[in-house]
Amino acid sequence: MSNHIDELLNRPIPGKLWHYTSIQGFQGIVANKSMWATDLRFLNDREEFVHARNIANKIVDETPELDVDGFPNRKLLARATTLAFDSGPLANSQVFVASFSAAEDQLGQWRAYSHGSSGVSLAFDLKAFRPPADIGTLVSFAPCVYDPVQKEELVLHALHHFKEEVGGYRERAFEAACDLNPEKITSKDKEQVVTEFLEANPSKKAPFEKFQAAVLNTRIDCLRIAALLKHSSFEEESEWRLVLPTLMDQTTPMKNPPRFRAEKTTLVPYIAYPFSAAGPLRLVDIILGPGSDENSVFGAQRFLKSQGLNLKPRLSKVPSAIESLTSRGSRHDFKSCPVCGKPGKHEVPGPTGLFKNFLAAYATHASLAKDRDRMYGLRSTILHGSDLMELDQIPIMQWSPWGFKERELYIGMWRVTRIALRNWLKSPPPQSSYLRNAREECAYFHWIERGRPLWHADVDWEWAEQEFPRE
Repeated sequence: MSNHIDELLNRPIPGKLWHYTSIQGFQGIVANKSMWATDLRFLNDREEFVHARNIANKIVDETPELDVDGFPNRKLLARATTLAFDSGPLANSQVFVASFSAAEDQLGQWRAYSHGSSGVSLAFDLKAFRPPADIGTLVSFAPCVYDPVQKEELVLHALHHFKEEVGGYRERAFEAACDLNPEKITSKDKEQVVTEFLEANPSKKAPFEKFQAAVLNTRIDCLRIAALLKHSSFEEESEWRLVLPTLMDQTTPMKNPPRFRAEKTTLVPYIAYPFSAAGPLRLVDIILGPGSDENSVFGAQRFLKSQGLNLKPRLSKVPSAIESLTSRGSRHDFKSCPVCGKPGKHEVPGPTGLFKNFLAAYATHASLAKDRDRMYGLRSTILHGSDLMELDQIPIMQWSPWGFKERELYIGMWRVTRIALRNWLKSPPPQSSYLRNAREECAYFHWIERGRPLWHADVDWEWAEQEFPRE
């Protein structure tokens, strides 16, 4: 039987794996040469801790009652599942996870893990990060699995220790019963034959040590894979995980015990896992989030230099705002800043001008003029710290003037944005490679919402002509 679990846990590690984090996280990782591994219960997928158990339950439900030889099949798998997940290491473990990604510059991960667009993506060379396979540790470093068929194969393989040991033992007991009484061979209830035989011949029962070993191997394999099985909706993250299982309330003191950080509503357990006991941090590349600029590059580079790392960060190519979908303005020198008096440079038009120009060029209809102005006004109040939206949602079944006003504003702004982006996709300005990539990224994410296949390149623009008509 092919060992799918060992194949997964020994998958070759890519030359670069990325970790998306905030500016504060970037500073802490580099300065302390360690990564926070968070308790699995507190990650973004709230069902992660029970996902493997749900897969096992599904396998049990879909398994025939009896195998081809007439022996209990579903009953054995159900028993193995109970022993693996409801007692032993999985039930009494605290599993900590540090996450990386094979995806280099991905909008979804900037949004989810980097405080919107102001974060950092750190690339590490982690080929020596995995513990040796022959030291017997349950610590693992491997890619997550999203495909439903592959996940079921892994869980089924984890359960096979118990099923094969106990199932094989009962088959041997049935053969022994038939040797004593050949008439039993035609019995339809083979499980009953085995039970009666073992009650009459207790010396024939299998040694408890073998049963104990089968249960232990099943529990260990389930623990090795449980943190690597993720819901298919997270597939685009291409996640790799460092998995650190620990026993809760163990009596032996840990060398690196869990710590706690305060979040909005709770304290989150984590372990500060060191990258290396000695030697330089294996940081090989850095991308600054879509909201960063050249000053961000300068500041990050000087910080890295102070930590002994000679790396120059680069800016993300993912668009984060409407103005980033247009050609940048021309840079001009000026002799004296009206605020500080120092010389410097600026772009004309700046972000505000680019924002207005984009809407004027791609949402041109006269009926949109009012909504364009309101959209620009809201953008200005957000940037300058004035009033924001009054409500997060509309009260149900009651009159709320502010709520309905904001609902009207939201609908109008979304209408302008949708029309502008569709027309931009249809006929963008003369493109640099950056704008071409940005255009394809917008189409990519827009089409995902419509159930289209996932792809980054080879966009079907003929289909796009029909999907994004000019309005």
